[in-house]
Amino acid sequence: MKKKKKGLSIRTKLTGVFSTLFILSLAVIFAITSWQTRSKTEDEVIRQSTTVAGEMGDSVELFLGQFEKSLIQYSKSKGLLEYEAFKMTGEKNGKSEKELTQGVQEDFDNYIDLYDEATSIYIASPNKNLFIVPEAELPEGFDPTGRDWFKAAAASQNDVNWSEPYVDTATNQDIITASKAILVDNKLVGVIGVDINLSKLTERISSMELGYGGNAVLIGKNGTAIVHPTRRGENLSSFTFIKKMLDSTDESGIIHYTLEGERKVMIYDTIPGTGWKTGAVYSMDNIIGNAKDIERQLLVTGLITLAVLLVVIAIVSRKMTRPLKSLQATVKHVATGDLTKRSDVKATDETGRLAHDFNQMIDSISTTLQTVKHAFLHVRQSAEGLSAVSEETHASSEEMASAISSIARTASETASDSERAQSGAESLGESIDHIYAQSHKMSELADEVGERNEQGMNQISKLRGAYDTSQQYMDSMQQVILGFGEHVKNIENVMATITDISSQTNLLALNASIEAARAGEHGKGFAVVAEEVRKLADQSVQATESVKRTIKEIQEGSDQAVEEMKLTKDTFDAQLSVLNETHHVFDRNAEVMRTINEEIGHMHEGIEGINGDKDQVFTVIKAMAEAAEETAASCEEMNASTDEQLKAVQSITAAAEQLTDLSQELQAAIDRFKIAQSE
Repeated sequence: MKKKKKGLSIRTKLTGVFSTLFILSLAVIFAITSWQTRSKTEDEVIRQSTTVAGEMGDSVELFLGQFEKSLIQYSKSKGLLEYEAFKMTGEKNGKSEKELTQGVQEDFDNYIDLYDEATSIYIASPNKNLFIVPEAELPEGFDPTGRDWFKAAAASQNDVNWSEPYVDTATNQDIITASKAILVDNKLVGVIGVDINLSKLTERISSMELGYGGNAVLIGKNGTAIVHPTRRGENLSSFTFIKKMLDSTDESGIIHYTLEGERKVMIYDTIPGTGWKTGAVYSMDNIIGNAKDIERQLLVTGLITLAVLLVVIAIVSRKMTRPLKSLQATVKHVATGDLTKRSDVKATDETGRLAHDFNQMIDSISTTLQTVKHAFLHVRQSAEGLSAVSEETHASSEEMASAISSIARTASETASDSERAQSGAESLGESIDHIYAQSHKMSELADEVGERNEQGMNQISKLRGAYDTSQQYMDSMQQVILGFGEHVKNIENVMATITDISSQTNLLALNASIEAARAGEHGKGFAVVAEEVRKLADQSVQATESVKRTIKEIQEGSDQAVEEMKLTKDTFDAQLSVLNETHHVFDRNAEVMRTINEEIGHMHEGIEGINGDKDQVFTVIKAMAEAAEETAASCEEMNASTDEQLKAVQSITAAAEQLTDLSQELQAAIDRFKIAQSE
């Protein structure tokens, strides 16, 4: 006999299973927690930084906006226009050169006092004159018209232009220049500019606490770093991620990049007007640093828990397997044939019940073997006598079985025919019942279809009435819109007349100004009135033009509405035609359904008569089938009993012979067991 290969113990299996489950659970929890922590941390940083970048942009826009508004206001101030007119044409308008210069000086001094960040303010003329506050030493032959700020303002006369920020070599501070063209009758007469110190703005942005080791940056539209932790004043457009940000058409966005082997992320926003980019830059290592701390804590906690779990599993499994080992030793003794051994396990759990049942099994086997040992001697003697009697009985049973078998075949054929007849009758009855039910259902459905058809005709009548009402409304609306268009044309004619009057008023005001200028000091008051009249005329022209545009848009909308109303009316006419055709179809359907309903009624009456006749036929066939079945069953029972009796006699004969042989083998098998002697 082959020796069975030794497998893993229950203790080892328990330890392995629980350890594996715990390690897998820990790994899944670790992976999910790590991923969620990193993802949520990055999302939170990006969300906060988007808000911060927007706030930085609002702060810069507010800071620069005050200077933009002030330059626009100064470029239109009366004193500045008179000063530039004097520099260009020599016209003083009743004031001396000193008065004109002193007026500009006072305005510029007030500007410097009002705006602490303004380092200087100046005005330059196309004839290369420059007036600057505070005074500054300029190189001989200095030409302000060749400077970038002058060129930018001259090229874009209606907007305030901003230069690229630069670092002042004398103060090492960030400076930016804003410039605005000065126009008289849409003609360039000068450019006003102001140099602005960005130090307070850049310090405020640089000192912002972003968290996670992040840094705030401010980049000019050409890539110059206005605020940067290490590269202030440098042009960073050569960096791929900076170029990507500058070239992007999006006002804001997120850029992931790697710089000097370190993964980083930048969240940026764009300042309207200047094209500057505010941003927050973070190292990805700092963002996921918190996640790494959580991962380490989770890993240490898991390892400690695993160690404790292994110790607990070892103790519990040892306690659980100790009774099994004791029971295993007892089973080994019993397996050798020693039925005198008993298990001494006293536990109250499944192991204890198993040991108790095992002991009872050994007791039962011992008792059974003792009983068998006494009984097989008596069986051996009886088997010899039974063998002789069974041979005589076998001959008589064969003759009886032959006669009964012939009768059973005839009865079976009769029962089979009756069953087929009954089956056919049942199928016929089911078919008639089914047809009867279907005809009744068809009658109900026909009634329901008729009702639905009548409801459909009522709904179509209501719908046709609604279409007639809608068509009347459409006709009325079309007439109103056409009349509205005529009124708009009348208003347009009136506005043309107002425009002509405003133009003549403007011309008269200009002539009056010329006459007042000729009159000199006596015509000064009249010149002021003429200038105000001219301004009012200009405003009237502008307002008239605005009204004209509005009227034109209204007229275009009115024409489009007329076209849409025509298309809508055509659609309504087509839908009404379809509705009338649908009504005719419903009428024809109603006539067909009435004919179908009458035919279904006739069919239903015929099926009711057939249904009554089939019940009588089914009753007769069923009675015949039952009688045939009873006869066949009785014959089959007799035939089966005879066959069984014959087989039993044959079996008894064979069994008697085998019983003698088995009694000898049983004697040898019982002798192998060691059985406790009964008292």
